[in-house]
Amino acid sequence: MVRIAVAQMQSSDDVDENINKSISLHAKAERGSADLIAYPEYQLYLADYSKRDDAFLAGKRVHNILPGFLDSLRVPALINYPEVYGNRIYNTSAFVRDSKIQWKYRKIHLFNAFSRKEGDVFSAGRKFQLGGLANEVKFSTLTCYDLRFPELSRYFAISGGELLIYQAGWFSGENKADQWLTLLKATAIQDGLYVAGAGQTGPKFTGNSVVFDPDGRMVAHERKREGVIFADVSKDSVMRYRNDSALLSARRDDIYSLRMHKK
Repeated sequence: MVRIAVAQMQSSDDVDENINKSISLHAKAERGSADLIAYPEYQLYLADYSKRDDAFLAGKRVHNILPGFLDSLRVPALINYPEVYGNRIYNTSAFVRDSKIQWKYRKIHLFNAFSRKEGDVFSAGRKFQLGGLANEVKFSTLTCYDLRFPELSRYFAISGGELLIYQAGWFSGENKADQWLTLLKATAIQDGLYVAGAGQTGPKFTGNSVVFDPDGRMVAHERKREGVIFADVSKDSVMRYRNDSALLSARRDDIYSLRMHKK
């Protein structure tokens, strides 16, 4: 069993303000005896896609203060920040434990859709991170627009994954909140996973941070307020659902298969 805290916040382009808000949410997760806290996409910097130079400056600011922030995280955490690497910036999520980054995921599918151009600022990642363990529960993370590409969640499931966390800044718009919740729920059901969505809130974003169990039951939810929600993730529930549904064992590898190519 792992107790997950899902943070919902309204970030800005002020890195220091976002750090302070993150620390406050972390304190709530700690008081709630969480084993893991997941923050949303754009946690430490909300990018303006038309201002790449500003994102570079913010990324450098984050780089300078990141060690101190990591030291403040007593609960293992999934964070999100602009990672400057040479002349590129990546929309990067990282798992932090004991003040150290254990592994990273750079967003694969950039949001160049619905009149948004995330690719004007960020470079796309090239590798899915299978993640690690939290109290023997295998978990990993994907980022926002990745949710629309089910190949990644299925690959995670057939690789033994049990908890998949989507860190998102899911922009508002017609039917967008409904799409967000529906896709998260469908992912939980079709892949036999616990699925959590940690969302940005405020005028630009849908909020609706949530956790679904493998049966598609909503076990925690917050619509628009900033704060932290909690859910207990049971490894046994994942195994029981997968055994009963046969959704992974009944796959027809003789007709179709899913392989992840390493680059």
